[in-house]
Amino acid sequence: MQGNISMLAGAGGNITVQVGKDGILLVDTGVAAMTDKVLQAIRTVSNRQITYIVNTNDRSDHIGGNESIAKIGRPAGRSPAPRRPACSSSRSARFSTG
Repeated sequence: MQGNISMLAGAGGNITVQVGKDGILLVDTGVAAMTDKVLQAIRTVSNRQITYIVNTNDRSDHIGGNESIAKIGRPAGRSPAPRRPACSSSRSARFSTG
């Protein structure tokens, strides 16, 4: 633990827990089967509500606990979908991946 940041290891992957004035931020939630143990470990750090979940990718060892943990958390709000910039021509922009 470093200040208000902790790491939980062994839930299918590492989970970062940051406790702040607005609640708890989690980076990843581990596998679904470990959710109860993850929540028990979080409660040893803080009893604040889980407010944010940030996922580093979409594999089950990173997002498996999202659904269960989100049910007990407090949503901080939703960001509106980003607005698309208006195109000045009839052609759409293309992005290169390589």
